[in-house]
Amino acid sequence: MDSQITIRKAELKDISEVFAMLQELSAFEKLPQNVKISKETFEKDFIEKAFTSFVAERSDGKLVGYTVSCQAYSTWEGRVMSLRDIYVKPELRGTGIGRKLFITTMKDGYKAGCNSAFFLVLDWNPAVKFYKELGATDITEKENYHIFKVLTDDFVKLCTSTE
Repeated sequence: MDSQITIRKAELKDISEVFAMLQELSAFEKLPQNVKISKETFEKDFIEKAFTSFVAERSDGKLVGYTVSCQAYSTWEGRVMSLRDIYVKPELRGTGIGRKLFITTMKDGYKAGCNSAFFLVLDWNPAVKFYKELGATDITEKENYHIFKVLTDDFVKLCTSTE
């Protein structure tokens, strides 16, 4: 890995570049249509501390990776971290940047009182092996959980119904 890579908390000046990488990640995952928020909403949510972000920065100031995480609550475990995104530019994968971003983000959650972390990984993503090497457990295999989500349109419909 380039010894000139710094992992640091994202600042407001980084959010446009992080948003651009978020769009790169959605394209990599073959799900570009899933990005429903605007850059302005993403920036507003960052300012309002809806999430935490770390970035990997080269010595020339160019960002080459990021994470986005937030806290959730488990009635069994208390505070837990939800890692929403981790991304490293394709040409720098396998150099240790992802590992440093992941560990830095996990440590930040731990310092904030989180007892564990969870995240989603597409079954075809080669990073599955990477996460297992870092101690992650696939709870789909181990605990037979299914992850459900009320999608945006259905969420709005549900929340605006007269029931």
